[in-house]
Amino acid sequence: MDDFNSPAWVDDVPPVSAYEADERIDNVAPLRGEEPAGTASAGRTPVAPLETLDLSTVPADDVPDRKWVVRDLIPDRNVTDLSGDGGLGKSLLGVPTGNQIRAYW
Repeated sequence: MDDFNSPAWVDDVPPVSAYEADERIDNVAPLRGEEPAGTASAGRTPVAPLETLDLSTVPADDVPDRKWVVRDLIPDRNVTDLSGDGGLGKSLLGVPTGNQIRAYW
């Protein structure tokens, strides 16, 4: 702990689990005149449930066909990522593909 210039008392504090920390916080709340964290009146605003959408009701006929630069690989007018570990041939694939795309435009 000396590498971080921490106060000396930090080394004497035993570690606690998240559960123990929550219990300690709940025990301190009444001392401050607050409600414990788990009660409804702890200052939390109730949240309405999220609305759901049944995708089977969405008309599929309205979706236009996707345009491709490289069929089923690079969609037209979209950001595309060519990634992988070093030495796999990304440059060998990317340079000629980029030249072909440049000719396409």
